[in-house]
Amino acid sequence: MKNTSNIQTLTERLNNFPCHWEMNSNQSTWDEGFSENKKLTKAFEGLTTDELIQIKSETTLPTEMIDRYFAEFFQNLPLPATEAKASVNRSQIFTDAWYFFNKGIYETFSEALKAAWKRNRIINALKSGTIALKFRKTSGEIRIANATLKLATEYKAKTEAKYTPDVIKFVTADGWRSARIERILAA
Repeated sequence: MKNTSNIQTLTERLNNFPCHWEMNSNQSTWDEGFSENKKLTKAFEGLTTDELIQIKSETTLPTEMIDRYFAEFFQNLPLPATEAKASVNRSQIFTDAWYFFNKGIYETFSEALKAAWKRNRIINALKSGTIALKFRKTSGEIRIANATLKLATEYKAKTEAKYTPDVIKFVTADGWRSARIERILAA
């Protein structure tokens, strides 16, 4: 396996590849593009599948251009392993946004929608681990809490609570806490 710096160099060269060299009327630009195409093809021939997957996952070159010039190397590769994306339920986000807007928490639907997305990001971050949650208490004091929803044991509520999207509940070292969405300053 080639060293990491060589893979990074090849990725940078691929990102800077002059994709439209074939359509250029300037002979020197055409020659440079043709030469770089040959050099990259030769370099890709010596790589393993894992190295090609790494390059494909890190490149910023559009897939159409990769397929146009280097399809034999990248087209049939398995998808790179990525971390599971946090779930996004757009219907729930819009429902929360309408709740915020109709309750009068935000003056415009745009602000309410931003808050609903913010709530979704915070909840997903809380479920995946501990985050520093900065919020303003009712008294005006600003508190930074190390908050999480990732519990060692499963929590069972005593009673079924009404769904209130404007209140984010979380656990700190001191126990359960909550903060209203409009009072959260940073997460």
